[in-house]
Amino acid sequence: MESIADWGQSPVAAYLLTGFGDDTYGNFLKNLSANLNIDGASGIAVNETVGADFAISGAAAPTAGTVTVTGERTLVWNIPSLGAEEWEGAALSFTVRHTGGLSGERHVNESVTASCGCGNKAHFNDPVILADCGEVVYPEPCPEAVDTVSEACEEVIVIDAGEVSLGLMGRIAQISVTLTGVCPGVRTALGVVLTELDDEGNEYQRGMKTVTVPAHSFDACRDIRVECISFVLPGDIDGASASCGKRTFRARVYANAIDAGVYCCGEVREDDKHNNDREKPCCKGNRG
Repeated sequence: MESIADWGQSPVAAYLLTGFGDDTYGNFLKNLSANLNIDGASGIAVNETVGADFAISGAAAPTAGTVTVTGERTLVWNIPSLGAEEWEGAALSFTVRHTGGLSGERHVNESVTASCGCGNKAHFNDPVILADCGEVVYPEPCPEAVDTVSEACEEVIVIDAGEVSLGLMGRIAQISVTLTGVCPGVRTALGVVLTELDDEGNEYQRGMKTVTVPAHSFDACRDIRVECISFVLPGDIDGASASCGKRTFRARVYANAIDAGVYCCGEVREDDKHNNDREKPCCKGNRG
């Protein structure tokens, strides 16, 4: 390719066929013969329309001609002449903003057409971008604005903002529990399920949390206090009171030992190495 470029005109790809496939050779000769005797193009107009998911943010100056953004999704690129005396190319760069709500691969172009009085055919790429649309949530509307005019040289301004609602009021529940008789060297799996009861006794799910309580190293079994397992309880779901009304909650607590404490002769388990990797007695419980 480099040797050909020494005596040929750049770009080499404009007149060199480097690969073969179905009808590649025939199409190459057809396009070559169709363009050999054409003296170049004049009065070229490229009309671009981007897809409904996009908006054109701006366009840089092209390498030839001028570009005009004619609408939120459209532009026109005008080129007076191209390739009149020698092989000549042109490039245009513009930026788009994804405005749609769908994620995934999105085709940028809706349509691209070119016209001129030369008979040449133009081919355009079909760019695709990967859109990642994160969901935006607005839990409360913006507060109503209060306008006040300050006169010239007025040093003190008094503004009465009227009544202000506290908006969506909920609760934050903090649940504590005492685990009794936890033996040394045993981790505990703890789960809390929180529900709410309405005035008719109907029960609604409000949250679930699970935690691992670390093992203690005291010589005997002891109680362990687990403090402040927190739940956020909005005031706008399943008929919950929106302000300071009475609400009834129900907590269910589940717990079980993680470490079984039964081992065979000299066995050390990977998940129990935090207990000093000591050997276990033969086939019987070593806790309790």
